[in-house]
Amino acid sequence: MLLVHDAGAISVFARHRAVDLVGLNTAGSIAAHRRWTLPSCGGARASAVADIARTSHASYAVFVSDWDANFNLRSGLAAHGFALTTLRTPQPGIRGYTVYQIDPVVF
Repeated sequence: MLLVHDAGAISVFARHRAVDLVGLNTAGSIAAHRRWTLPSCGGARASAVADIARTSHASYAVFVSDWDANFNLRSGLAAHGFALTTLRTPQPGIRGYTVYQIDPVVF
């Protein structure tokens, strides 16, 4: 399962099922944002992303570099108990996708 914020081409061409963080293609994501992101004016977005990752059982996350930086997607998952392993990064200076393997840390 791929956790993505930009589900367009990835959801069509990827071999894995995709869960989009926004809810355009995955309606279940909307509930997490209503619970966390909306009441906090975006401050608790990381909680919504972690909730979506857990409930979807995503194994990988695919984020466009600037979205990752602007919305702290990677650090938000890490702060909520996920171990992230970088599998692919875009070339320096080029906007592109970073791919992470994500695993919930068991305490």
